[in-house]
Amino acid sequence: MIKNAIVIIKNEEYYDDTQLLIRSFFKGVNIIKEQCFEDLKRNTDVSVKVRPHPGAGVFFLSSDGSGPDTDDPDTVLIDTVIFEPDPDVKDQRRGSMHDHFKRGLYNALTDLTGRTLPWGFLTGVRPAKRAMEFISSYDGDINKVEIISAFSEKYMTSEKKARLALDVALNETEILNDHGISYDDGSDRGFSVYVGIPFCPTTCLYCSFPSIPMDRCDQKLISDYMRSLCFEIRESRRIYSERFLKKGCDTDGLQPSSVYIGGGTPTALSAQELEELIACIKNCFIIKEDIEFCVEAGRPDSITAEKLQVLKSCGVNRISVNPQSMNPETLEIIGRDHTPEDIFIAFEMARSAGFDNINTDIILGLPEEGVQEVKKTLDALKKLKPEGLTVHSLALKRASRLKVDADNYKDLTLENSEEIMDMTSEFAESLGMRPYYMYRQQNMAGNFENTGYALRGKESLYNIVIMEEIQDILAMGAGASSKFMMGNNRFERASNVKDVVNYIKRTDEMCRRKKMVLDGQHKNY
Repeated sequence: MIKNAIVIIKNEEYYDDTQLLIRSFFKGVNIIKEQCFEDLKRNTDVSVKVRPHPGAGVFFLSSDGSGPDTDDPDTVLIDTVIFEPDPDVKDQRRGSMHDHFKRGLYNALTDLTGRTLPWGFLTGVRPAKRAMEFISSYDGDINKVEIISAFSEKYMTSEKKARLALDVALNETEILNDHGISYDDGSDRGFSVYVGIPFCPTTCLYCSFPSIPMDRCDQKLISDYMRSLCFEIRESRRIYSERFLKKGCDTDGLQPSSVYIGGGTPTALSAQELEELIACIKNCFIIKEDIEFCVEAGRPDSITAEKLQVLKSCGVNRISVNPQSMNPETLEIIGRDHTPEDIFIAFEMARSAGFDNINTDIILGLPEEGVQEVKKTLDALKKLKPEGLTVHSLALKRASRLKVDADNYKDLTLENSEEIMDMTSEFAESLGMRPYYMYRQQNMAGNFENTGYALRGKESLYNIVIMEEIQDILAMGAGASSKFMMGNNRFERASNVKDVVNYIKRTDEMCRRKKMVLDGQHKNY
């Protein structure tokens, strides 16, 4: 096993593919581009010569420059060209060539380690989109067995993951059709609204989202943020309405398909602040009673009966109460100031307020959690009977405390496995839920995925449209990122700054970014 190695990628075009695949097999490996190699040699003891080659070579080098006969069992040297373009490959499109490269690298890594990955050489965020390519090749009824086999063979995935990708794609298509939204390219798919609240009771150990613990906030900061946020919502509505006028549409009917207030933890706000925020949204957009209006009430230590009553009376019809784990020891380790019992109390209050669509998030691979701990969480969730369950695989992000202060947590065990993933999917199925959206992230425990399950009719439309990128997303708030369809399934982004103080100072600029992207004056802020 490689613990102490350097990887050099000779063709920069394949750099991202290389690092994603290699880090799926090995942790803690340094990956550099070839042009950085001379600096590396000057500053380290590396003395290995790299053979020049016109192809996209990938080289593993032991960091002390030792060769294949090294006595150190933790270092391995591979001085091999993994891939070069094949002149016999007829399909020379960029995506096809990347797949060709990744297949070669994946085979080499599998030969080296004796391991395979559940998702094969797929490194993309959206596997269901790949499954849709197979579905779209059928004029009539599809052959699921045939698609699963072809998907698995093409991307070298397990059969289970190929089936999951197909099931998600089919369920997404059905849900989108029910809402009059098509996968087919077009400019009239509508839009959804996202509003971000960057405050939380505490910051969880694994969290990398822009959020400030409430004990570090004074009321003035929150008030200033809410004032700036409402200004951005109003201005964004005005700017976005110009897009509709150019299409000849009536801006009085500026009706989003869904509204999602996320964070952070929106219910960290007071009941009055929540009411004022929703009033601002409703003053800017036509919110029909039957559209999905979701608020993350993720932390039970932020939920009160008064806040839930306000949300319900304001038209919110879906909330998410997220324990992440139902083990008190785990909750303490990850820095959540609540108990499993608090989750039951929050659910009881939400049911009493009239909510009949409650999602629950859990995370697999949390510190010190294995099969028994996850089973305990699932047993507790069975009693809660949520309408939705989102199963996350822990992804170690650079901004999380678990990554930044890694030395302080090096003795913690982070475990995820096929057994645990199977256990959670079987659990969701036992509750009558089906998988309806899915995505993958870098540095994800076990090279697995995040999957949303829900009872039929209780799925989140917003989760699908944001993940599959088939609608405009008009996003407001610190760290929020708007996505605008520019034709031919091409998106441009307008992202807001993450820092709350900066956001308050630069709210005008955040609005101008949206306008410039929509006017075609700038790409991907």
